[in-house]
Amino acid sequence: MTSPTTVVDDRKTLSGKEETCDVCAHETAAHDPISRRYCAATLANALTRLCICT
Repeated sequence: MTSPTTVVDDRKTLSGKEETCDVCAHETAAHDPISRRYCAATLANALTRLCICT
């Protein structure tokens, strides 16, 4: 049996500002699951493509 895992998702920088995405420059917290996956794949594969957020 596994024990529950607590996931901490604090997307603020040390200065207290919201963290922005390295791909599309939107706030990371504003990404829905599809946008997070899209931006992660874009970054991981060094792709140049337009933002899916708009």
